[in-house]
Amino acid sequence: MTRSLRLSTAALLLGALAPALGGCASPDGLATGEPVAPVSPQPLPETLWPTWAEAHRCSSM
Repeated sequence: MTRSLRLSTAALLLGALAPALGGCASPDGLATGEPVAPVSPQPLPETLWPTWAEAHRCSSM
């Protein structure tokens, strides 16, 4: 591995890791004891694909 390839690889890795590491140190994260926002309910297969859900229910019995 040549020196320029190593430097390019290192720069690429640092560039990719910097936003991730910066996000972890962000001051606007959850404080100690602060509750997490509720998760929105996910749709059930029956409401989206009633025919598929009925066929799947019958074949699993």
